[in-house]
Amino acid sequence: MADRITPEQLRPLLAGDTTFIDVRAPIEFAQGHVPGALNRPLMTDDERHRIGLCYKQQGQKAAVALGHKLVSGDVKSQRVQAWLDAANPPQKTVLYCARGGMRSSISQGWMSEAGLDLPLVQGGYKTLRHTLIEQLQRFSESADLIVVAGRTGSGKTKVIEAVNNALDLEALANHRGSAFGRHTSPQPSQANFENAIAMASLQLDLERPVIVEDESRNIGSVHLAQRLTERIKVTQVVMLEVSLEERLDVILDDYVIGLQAEYLQQFGDDGFERYRDYMESALQRVSRRLGGVLYQQVRSELQHALQHQTLTGSLEAHRVWIESLLLHYYDRMYDHQLQKAPRQVVFRGGRSEVIDFLNQRQNGN
Repeated sequence: MADRITPEQLRPLLAGDTTFIDVRAPIEFAQGHVPGALNRPLMTDDERHRIGLCYKQQGQKAAVALGHKLVSGDVKSQRVQAWLDAANPPQKTVLYCARGGMRSSISQGWMSEAGLDLPLVQGGYKTLRHTLIEQLQRFSESADLIVVAGRTGSGKTKVIEAVNNALDLEALANHRGSAFGRHTSPQPSQANFENAIAMASLQLDLERPVIVEDESRNIGSVHLAQRLTERIKVTQVVMLEVSLEERLDVILDDYVIGLQAEYLQQFGDDGFERYRDYMESALQRVSRRLGGVLYQQVRSELQHALQHQTLTGSLEAHRVWIESLLLHYYDRMYDHQLQKAPRQVVFRGGRSEVIDFLNQRQNGN
C-alpha cells in the first residue's frame, strides 16, 4: 500500500475491512468520524486547545514547538504504542487526521521510527466525509428499495433483522423512531449518522432490492437525507399485518422489558426510577397531540402499571396503557397518514409471510 491514499482509492477501503486510525482530538472525533474508526489522538483536547491558542498568539513555529514539548518522552511513547496496538492487521490499517496535513504526517513519521509504515489519507477526514456523502447521495438516488410498512408495534424492525440485504436505519440512529424510542446510550451526531448509512450501504448488494423500514424523516434527534425520505414515501410497500395481541407483545418486549433492562444495566439500583421518569417525560412530550383526556388516561394507566410492577413483579398491567396508545393515538394517526398519502402495496401478510416474500424477491422470484 502506498504511503498516501488518494480520494480515488478510498471507496474499496471503506467497503472492505480496513482499520482506520483517527489521530484527531476526541472532540473532533465525536463530531464526525469514519464508522468503526479507532480514535487514537496525537493530542488530547486540552493539548489541542493550548496549541491553537499559541498558534493565534505566536504563530505556527511556536505552536509546533509547543506541540513537540507537550507530546514528548513517555507521552509520545504511549501514543505511538497506542497506534501500534490499534494497527491490526497492519497491512489493512490507514491513518487520517483532519485534512491529511501535519498531524497525520507526524503520526506516520513516528510510527515509521517505531518500525511500522502506515499510509495516511490524502485530505484526511474532510476527503473521507466527502466520499461518504457522495455514497449516501448515490444510494439515496438509485437503490432499488422495498419498504416494510405496518402499524406501530407490528414488528417491522424484526423483519428487517431477519432478511438479507436490509438497512436498519433505526439501529444506525440508535433510536426506535417513536416518542418513547430513545435508548440509554446517546444517538450519533448527524454527521456520524450520515456516515453510518453511507458505510452500511457500501456493504449491500445494490444489484438486488434493499429492504428498509417505513420511516419518517426524523429518527429521534437525527434525520434522513431529504431524497432518501422522499423515496421511502413513494416506493412500493410490503404491508406487515399482525394481531393487536402480537403488537402488544412487541411493544411490551421493546419498551418495557428491553428498555428497563437498559436502564438497570446502566444505572443499577436507580435504573427503575430513571426508567419511570423517562417514560413519564416521554408521555408528557406528546401530551398536546394526545389531547388532555387521553393524556390523563394513559398517564394514569402507566403510573398504575409501574406501581403494580413494583409491588408484584408482574408486567401485565403495562398492556393497558400500551393498548390505549395504540388504538386511540398511533392507529388513528397511521390511518390518517394512509388516507392522506395512499401507498402502493405489493404484498400483505404476517411476519413469517412477509419474511418469505422478501427472501423470494431477493432471489429474483
